[in-house]
Amino acid sequence: MQTFRVPVEIPDEKISKWIGYFTQGDDWRVCIARFENGEHGTPPTGRTAENRSQMAKDTSLYSMIPHSKIGGDGLPRWEPQNEDDQEEQRLSDVEMFRMQLCAPLFAKALHEIGVVHHPIREEVEEFFAERIFLPPDIPRVLADALTRYWRRDYEACAYLLAPKIETMLRVLARAIDEPVYLTQRKNTPGKYVGLGTLISTLGKHGLDESWGRYLSTLLAGPTGWNLRNELAHGFVDEVSAPMAALLIQATLYVANLAPRADEPPPTPEAE
Repeated sequence: MQTFRVPVEIPDEKISKWIGYFTQGDDWRVCIARFENGEHGTPPTGRTAENRSQMAKDTSLYSMIPHSKIGGDGLPRWEPQNEDDQEEQRLSDVEMFRMQLCAPLFAKALHEIGVVHHPIREEVEEFFAERIFLPPDIPRVLADALTRYWRRDYEACAYLLAPKIETMLRVLARAIDEPVYLTQRKNTPGKYVGLGTLISTLGKHGLDESWGRYLSTLLAGPTGWNLRNELAHGFVDEVSAPMAALLIQATLYVANLAPRADEPPPTPEAE
């Protein structure tokens, strides 16, 4: 199989202006808040309605051909079985393209936040500790992950965050009285529901559709990057800065979620 690469050139002044939005705040806390909300509230995968509209206009041969998804180990993961699957695959392809295009820019922006503002690790942990709905160990994990990113230790950053996103989503699901654990059924042992199920469940309770699809495409969806599983199974040979930056952004977004006022506060959970 051959790999084809097509470079996309973006003027330096446009990149500098885009990155400046995230870095030119009075305080690193303002910059982190901007970063966790993506591009003015839009996730790296873009808005779902716009992506569907773009997909509908695409009549190229590529959009008509089913594609098998290959994992990091070189084995097939998923292949569309019907028209609905093909539509989901095409939408995911649009999202993946946008995410991969934006990822290096978000990586640069996050790096520049550290260069410009020099956040102190203890202050970062205190900043996240103010979010009372977070599990007790998450502020420490977030502070460690950001510190490691700014030190260019992207692998440690990624492996710190990948499982904790699921922890936070599970706490949110418990807070709104949704099941997060399946008890044993005959020979099937008890287990927690999957990450994809948690994202879908929270979508029914107000999780923004575009951000929900971003989390799924990045972390758990078989048509997307499926990064949580690829990392857990050791199929990622090298964790890049863009990959780590997207994980941080996804984690920060989830860390800012909270149950609505009419829902009970979450029960702290530690792992």
